[in-house]
Amino acid sequence: MDEKTKEAYDVEAEEAAEAAAEPAPEEKAEQKETKKSDKKSKARIKELEEALAKAEAKALEAEDKYLRLAAEYDNFRKRSKSEREAIYTEASADAIKELLPVFDNLNRATEYTAPD
Repeated sequence: MDEKTKEAYDVEAEEAAEAAAEPAPEEKAEQKETKKSDKKSKARIKELEEALAKAEAKALEAEDKYLRLAAEYDNFRKRSKSEREAIYTEASADAIKELLPVFDNLNRATEYTAPD
């Protein structure tokens, strides 16, 4: 190879290396667009993660309220049952207390023998 061909070859090699190292304007625009879209995607992901965290916290709060309400209802049901049983027992005792004098009088009447 002569000197001119070698220089031309070197110049072409340098230009090719520069072209390969430096992206074309179209590629630059595409890279910028990709970076913008990546930033938007990351921002959207962060936004969605925050919304998910809020929704999970709200679900836990609702579950806690539900469990407390269920426990409160169960306690109310048990308390109502015991109160009904107590009222029944008291009512029975009151009825017997009221009838006791009548039974005593009937007992005395049957024991009394009238003189013939």
